[in-house]
Amino acid sequence: MAEATGRESSPTDGRQPESAAEIAASRLADFAVAHGAPFAGGGNRPIRLDDPDALWFVASGSVDVFVAREEDGGALVEFKHLLRATRGRLLFQADEGPNVLVAKGLPDSELRRLPRAALLTADEGGALVDQVDAWVAGISAAVALDVTHRQPTDCFLAAGAVADLKPGEVVSTKGGVVWMSSRDVGLAFLGTEESDRTGSGFVPVAPGSWVSVSGRTRQRGASSRELHREGRLLAALAEFHRLSLGAHDLNRRLLLADAVNLRAAQTRHRRESEDAARRSLFDAVDARGADNVDELVAVTGDARQLRCSRTENPTLFDCVRGGLGQFAVITEARIRLRRTLPDVRTFFLAYDDIEALMQDQRQVISDDRFEYIASTCFPRAAGLERLFARQSQFAERRYVMSLTREFDRELDAGGALAGLHGGRLLGMEDGSARDVPFGLDRSGPGNRDDRRLAHPWIEGILPWRTAGRCVEEVLAELPSALPADTAVLLWSARRDRFGSPMLALPAGELLMGFAILPAVKPAALARLLPALEAAGRRLTTMGGKRYLSGWIDYDHEQWRAHFGELWPRVVEWKAAFDPHGILDPGFIRYRPAQPA
Repeated sequence: MAEATGRESSPTDGRQPESAAEIAASRLADFAVAHGAPFAGGGNRPIRLDDPDALWFVASGSVDVFVAREEDGGALVEFKHLLRATRGRLLFQADEGPNVLVAKGLPDSELRRLPRAALLTADEGGALVDQVDAWVAGISAAVALDVTHRQPTDCFLAAGAVADLKPGEVVSTKGGVVWMSSRDVGLAFLGTEESDRTGSGFVPVAPGSWVSVSGRTRQRGASSRELHREGRLLAALAEFHRLSLGAHDLNRRLLLADAVNLRAAQTRHRRESEDAARRSLFDAVDARGADNVDELVAVTGDARQLRCSRTENPTLFDCVRGGLGQFAVITEARIRLRRTLPDVRTFFLAYDDIEALMQDQRQVISDDRFEYIASTCFPRAAGLERLFARQSQFAERRYVMSLTREFDRELDAGGALAGLHGGRLLGMEDGSARDVPFGLDRSGPGNRDDRRLAHPWIEGILPWRTAGRCVEEVLAELPSALPADTAVLLWSARRDRFGSPMLALPAGELLMGFAILPAVKPAALARLLPALEAAGRRLTTMGGKRYLSGWIDYDHEQWRAHFGELWPRVVEWKAAFDPHGILDPGFIRYRPAQPA
């Protein structure tokens, strides 16, 4: 990375000492009191910052500055917060088409409207310089936060320093505001907004913002004080407003398009993933968890067709249910059904932390008031800092629990949610019991017809006592490269609801299921698998058991540990029903690997 010469340690712009800045600020305050028209602030009295003949001075309190979009009828919508100006700050004006700057004072704030021409005449101490720097730095940082992709910085430029730049290089600064000249080269603010060579001829960079250059150029960084001495600072500020608000408008449109596309993809992906995961978990378990398979017909590995149930061939019945195809192939099944009520109502509850979610989950699985229960984790919007730090998309998250109850004619919503206090109700949805998603195929997230995608799912069942901590730690450490539409599913159940011996369960009467369900291109597997396998190991080290539908690459000892006391019977069953090992060979490793 290039480091421009003549750096911050020895600037050539003659910056005045701090005491002079304090004197200038005091004079500005005196001028505001003497010449400014007072205006009592408050959120219900917003000020449009679009008057070219005036500036606003914060005499007391604090004022929030927003950018908003003006609709054809004059209404302001889509407010984005840019900065908070405290006592002694100036608010500058900008008029950039549909994008409008708006100031909203906090309670007890007071502003003063200053005539711009008189202020410029009286500004002998250069109080505008520090005010412009604070304004540019604040707006630049706020707009840059919405940029999702940023190229690495090639050069940090300081005021008074000189840098030789190549086409495409990206420039930023380590401190203050530095202005670059666009007279002989194209400059793009935040990499998108092109400078106007017929305008002021200057584009600023501040910490957190950047400028990309279109051609080879030698740049000398100019300070705001230098531009102020030459009488070009306010023209440069107007150009900055055009660039920064243009970048904001582009970011807004890109984020809106991304949000629409992502929401559609996430909705489709999560719905299919959750349905598939629910189907996989409860292949032989009804919605309340009781074992509902009464009888099976299966063909064993040694070609015997046997009927089995709890009373006929009970050993085969036990090992085939949840047996991963290791012992026999099921050809017929008799499954006990139950009548449903005609209608269902689903309640959606949001939670900011997993402890609150688990508190309500414990309640609903204890009293069996709902027929269907599912919970999902959603990432919060990723900030720029987290993107640069390559943190997990789930580093900040929220949880949503959906509770579905069957009913006939009427349902008391208040009674259905009685005793649940940890979440906030997002809404309710009514439908037919026939439309409850249950029993879809298990081809995976995303487009189920797209066989080009790999599905390295990590699924586990956790003991209640460690479940919350385990989920939080695993989600925080997921790789940032994980697809944005990765579904995360949580479910809770009582241990006594499971009847298949082959389903390995952790200790405890209450259990939490945890599934991470990505769909990725095969080329990304080598990069993602180590982190996903680490997540699987975290599940087991915290007392959990892997659910065996996802990505599993256990060796012999890991299989022994997984089945625990059941392991000798698993080996015995394999020898009895598939003595030649022709059914799904190689998945479960019944013997230690032989040395090469």
